[in-house]
Amino acid sequence: MEQLHIDVLIVGGGLAGLRAAVAAAEAGARVLLVSKTQVAEDNCTAAIWGAASGAVGGTTAEQYLERLRDKAQGRADPTLQRVLARDSGQDLRELRRFGVPFQERHGQILVDQSGQWRGRALTRPLSAAAESLGATLRWPLVVCDLMVEDGACRGAVALDPDSGETVAIAAGAVVLCGGGHAAVYPWHDNPGRTSGDCAAMARRAGARLTDMDVVSFHTLGLIWGHEPFDALHCSPILAAGRLVDETGAVVERGGLDALWARHAEAPVGDRPRYHVTLDLSGVDWDEPRLAEAARLTFGGDSPPGRVSVCPLAHYTAGGIAIDAEGQTSVPGLLAAGECTGGVFGAGRPGGAALTDCLVFGRRAGRRAAALSADCGAIARTTAAPIVFDGDDDPSGLLAKARRALWDHAGVVRTSDGLKAAAQELADISAAAAHLRPGCAASWLTLHELRSVLAVGQALVREAAVLQR
Repeated sequence: MEQLHIDVLIVGGGLAGLRAAVAAAEAGARVLLVSKTQVAEDNCTAAIWGAASGAVGGTTAEQYLERLRDKAQGRADPTLQRVLARDSGQDLRELRRFGVPFQERHGQILVDQSGQWRGRALTRPLSAAAESLGATLRWPLVVCDLMVEDGACRGAVALDPDSGETVAIAAGAVVLCGGGHAAVYPWHDNPGRTSGDCAAMARRAGARLTDMDVVSFHTLGLIWGHEPFDALHCSPILAAGRLVDETGAVVERGGLDALWARHAEAPVGDRPRYHVTLDLSGVDWDEPRLAEAARLTFGGDSPPGRVSVCPLAHYTAGGIAIDAEGQTSVPGLLAAGECTGGVFGAGRPGGAALTDCLVFGRRAGRRAAALSADCGAIARTTAAPIVFDGDDDPSGLLAKARRALWDHAGVVRTSDGLKAAAQELADISAAAAHLRPGCAASWLTLHELRSVLAVGQALVREAAVLQR
């Protein structure tokens, strides 16, 4: 078993994790950033459309705070919202220090990058800055549990999925930045395997979660190829096609809510709930915008005559409860970015997710470095190695858990549906309790199943409270 000894451990290779790594390294800490997918390349930040909002371009901090409050519907932590609004301008403009090219507009910055991975114009410069400051960036490495000693977080246990080796990491402070949990649903637009690992680990360690029921969905996206599905580049295709329901009748965009309500009552044959058909038979693919959208969506394949479309889970505003410095209810454990809750409440302005990552990533990284310096010598930790001593395949149970959440706790939620989801998740949890994987790949699936169950059950509980 590999053993590492570090000042600050950061989990997650997107914008929040990279900004935390830079802040902690600049404060003099020895930093290790780990991610289960490629740092700076395979995460939600890398795939963003390219805009971040805040107190820039003539918008004041007070005006931006009002935008945040309007979207929050009274559910957000007012202190976190004030901090985000106040710090947004300086943190967005500071991106120039790292070599990020952008244009400043009214209330937002627009990153100078084109294509499907515009956010890499943010993540790549910050990755280079973190490494230049001495931070170590490592992937793939899957953190599966936090180590809590005497009530404080003092590291984590991880698996190297390539070698199958267990890695025990002793740390003075841990910052969770591993993204949200949109991938608890089978249809979503998130890269990076966002199955809620950080929220689930934090909960097991004793940290408080908040606003877990708040999930935003794109109204429609294309189901084509493998997940994550397309909700960003397919707009011209959606506009050009005709929506057709299971009977062959044309569905107007304004009638989707009524259609989803019918689907919530009962599934339609063997078709997944909340899916409709997009008829593309009459589309002129020579039109420039459609030709470009087809290239991005279908690659070199000929556009199909029909394709399935459905709402796509996009962003989760709930997660680990934090204070203004990113600290959780567990000493030594901090968090930033989409794995946290309380910043946005019921909703957020467009582009605010990136600003959240920058502001609270910086604050959490800086605070983690200070906590590590204050905690004195960090004892090496012991952990049981992860073993592969069975032949169980958890993939079927993972699919069932995600489908239960989609059917009963997604775009339509009813009291009866949430009760059904709770029962199905409890049954799956019981069935999964004694699974023994036989290889690293099966272990990773089991790890993500554990995350989906923990996060899904928290989501269903909070949603059920609102239904009363």
